[in-house]
Amino acid sequence: MPLRDDLRRSWGQVAEELLHVEKTEEWRKMGIPSFSTFIEETAKRSNRTKSTLWRLRSAGNFYRQLRQQLDPEGKSLPSLTDPALKASPESLEILAKITRVAPNEVLERLQLSTIHGTISRRELRDIWESYRPVLGGMTKRGRGRQEPRYSHRDSNMRAALIEANVMARVVQNAPKWLRSPNLHLYRAVHISGGARNLQSLHPAVPDLILLTADKESSRLSIHGIEVGCAPEKNRFVQKFDPAQANSDYVWFATGKHLSAQEIARIPRMIGILYAGRNGIETMREASLMYPTNHEEFLRAILKEVARSRRTVVGE
Repeated sequence: MPLRDDLRRSWGQVAEELLHVEKTEEWRKMGIPSFSTFIEETAKRSNRTKSTLWRLRSAGNFYRQLRQQLDPEGKSLPSLTDPALKASPESLEILAKITRVAPNEVLERLQLSTIHGTISRRELRDIWESYRPVLGGMTKRGRGRQEPRYSHRDSNMRAALIEANVMARVVQNAPKWLRSPNLHLYRAVHISGGARNLQSLHPAVPDLILLTADKESSRLSIHGIEVGCAPEKNRFVQKFDPAQANSDYVWFATGKHLSAQEIARIPRMIGILYAGRNGIETMREASLMYPTNHEEFLRAILKEVARSRRTVVGE
């Protein structure tokens, strides 16, 4: 019977066998009425949950497609059953979600690093959280249903993708543009499009919060990042009041080359970041705000960091 010793096998070997049984309909020969029933019975025998097996099957299927796309002759990238495979099913699951939305310029950097295991799940989650709002909260909700994907025909999605690209670049390049390549602590907490308890803080609080510390003994720094194109149309920028700031530093990040007139419309204490394809350019440094009235904000951030693994570093 398949998967009898699956706890001794790699996740890729288990996924490979599940995909084989599904494709060949071997479950029929076993007298099992459906593949779903096969998954259920296998879960009971292997001390795994049904959801775990379905996720391994999905991750394995996605990896097969990715390998076929990147290495059609199968000469350079490991197969699912190869012990050299470093990709985890969790990382592949997150990458699959990013693939529905992100442009090729982002995916090209992520695909091989995921396969080779050189990018952490935390980094992938941070990037996914940047792109998730583009889909407007849509989810697949059940096997057999079509996965939600980006559509260039949707004007709301197009606008959201522009901002998502900027946010993803800011998150990916944060240690560099913060001029601290070896941060002791780094957390990215998404406000807009994030957890419901944080969404209620927007737009009074910027889109993204970065929590950083240079050394173990360093004071925690809070960087608030607002993403946009036109400063004069951005509610956060236009209503900005330094006395009500929640962050130590506030930045306006954009993928557009701002004119001198547009820069002048941004309060002087707000730093300006240009997020281009080649990285982040600091157009103006942010001033230290010395916030004093942000207890509620910090409690919400702490609650989100404690609740969700999405914002945890070092996994």
